[in-house]
Amino acid sequence: MSRGPLKIVLGCAELLMPKVRYVFDTLFMAAGIPVAYSHEPPATGPWVLYTSCEPEPSWPISRCLAIAHCPRSWRLFERDTDVEATAVVDGMLTVLPGDPAQFWDALTISCDIIANAFYFLSSWSERAGQHDAQTRQMHSTSVCQGSTGNGRPTCRWYR
Repeated sequence: MSRGPLKIVLGCAELLMPKVRYVFDTLFMAAGIPVAYSHEPPATGPWVLYTSCEPEPSWPISRCLAIAHCPRSWRLFERDTDVEATAVVDGMLTVLPGDPAQFWDALTISCDIIANAFYFLSSWSERAGQHDAQTRQMHSTSVCQGSTGNGRPTCRWYR
């Protein structure tokens, strides 16, 4: 039985929508999950909410994966600069920590993983800032090297 596409409700600036949709479309397509964007959650079934504020009280949050939208996390993409440090937010390694969302207790993910995913999917570090002729680098010289703080290599952090 097919449920149809996974509904995603976006609560971010219109200017960011193409980037945000690119991330959701890419990640869910890779998982074989069709998506549809909506202004309201579906009447039944699971859905995703990406927002920087509390949702409508009538929305069925119990069926929702709520992801924080932190506008500060997106500011890097307004400049031609690269990430200079990483941070662990709620146990998750991030390159764009922004402000951990504390605006709503029911958030499933309280850091902006969508902005972080856009950073990697767009190969931002290869296109931003001042680079010499070589734009790729070894992990040992990257900003993510050894930044998990738990003694495990970053590449093994998400296993």
